[in-house]
Amino acid sequence: MYAVLHALCTWTTESRAGRIKLHCDNEAVVEALAKGSIKGQAISPLRQIAMHIALHDIELHCIWIPTKENALADALSRWDTEKIANLCPNLQ
Repeated sequence: MYAVLHALCTWTTESRAGRIKLHCDNEAVVEALAKGSIKGQAISPLRQIAMHIALHDIELHCIWIPTKENALADALSRWDTEKIANLCPNLQ
């Protein structure tokens, strides 16, 4: 959830009244953003996200990407060089 908040704060400070399509491999985050509600500590960044999109007049669309389809991004975020090499043989 904090990654979504960080991305919004980083990339939307200059834009207003726009649409953002968010692709995320965390199904719980996508569901929470769609419903506008979540239990536990993640409610704090969710509230900040809601305030940010309201202040910037942003329409946020969240799309869940299964982890299997997001293998390269997952490997890059974990610095899994072996998996990256297998997924992108041209990089070797």
